[in-house]
Amino acid sequence: MIFDLMDTKKALIRQILDIEEKWFTEVRASEESSCRDNLSAFRNMREIGFAPMSKKTLKAYLKHVKEARRKGRNLMVEKYARMDNIIPPLKESFFIDKIVDIQKKWLAELKERYPYVFKKNPVDSFANYLRSELETYSDETLGYYYSDVKNALAKGVNLVELSYKHLAETNGFSSIEDMNSHYADK
Repeated sequence: MIFDLMDTKKALIRQILDIEEKWFTEVRASEESSCRDNLSAFRNMREIGFAPMSKKTLKAYLKHVKEARRKGRNLMVEKYARMDNIIPPLKESFFIDKIVDIQKKWLAELKERYPYVFKKNPVDSFANYLRSELETYSDETLGYYYSDVKNALAKGVNLVELSYKHLAETNGFSSIEDMNSHYADK
């Protein structure tokens, strides 16, 4: 059996990021992102969000992203328009509400444990970003992602923490604790 390299999580994320990066360059938001001038930072930040997702969720999202691109949609423009409250909600979903509630609790836990890492990341801003992002997901992707979140919750795993562990490592820190200590010294 030949191993399909395009089916690995890393390859799925890379394919998603290739499309999203182009979309991101077309976004005109009320608050300019620091990633705009550094697309590798954009890719890194997006990758940390995708890293804890299951392969099934990533495959569903990639399928959705390709379909959106084929239809001429730009999911990044839609997300930022939602974040800025320029357009009405793109969808209402039980899954969105549950995912946002769980991840807000996870972030609140991390803010207590790592105050220097999360001092500039208010929970309400995080929730707005996450909700706006999730509203651009297909129903299939939302269902799989909710399953990822539920499974993590049942195992006592904090997916927001996994994302930030990935962020710490990609930025040269050995752990979130190490990153927190670094920012405490600033």
